[in-house]
Amino acid sequence: MIPRLYTELTPQQQSELLTWLTVEGIGYDAAKSRLRERFNFSASRDAIFRFFHEKCANEETPVATGASVLVIDILIDAVGVPVRIKIQAPAGANIQVQPS
Repeated sequence: MIPRLYTELTPQQQSELLTWLTVEGIGYDAAKSRLRERFNFSASRDAIFRFFHEKCANEETPVATGASVLVIDILIDAVGVPVRIKIQAPAGANIQVQPS
């Protein structure tokens, strides 16, 4: 069964949702509210969670042009579950690393 987020939202709306979750960093509850306000679309928190994780596993996540840069992109195995970690910083940020 294909989730409603894929069948009832346009590709542009899906892209916008993904941008809210990645670039803006809003949470699932805020995304749920924003979907209702902007697109008159009702989705569960769990459906948004699954959509986000499926999209991030299969595609590069959007990054606002010039707004941020990818600092770290790693894939780890957490007890048999692959976990991808991406860390972004504002463009031009001075990132200092201290040895542990």
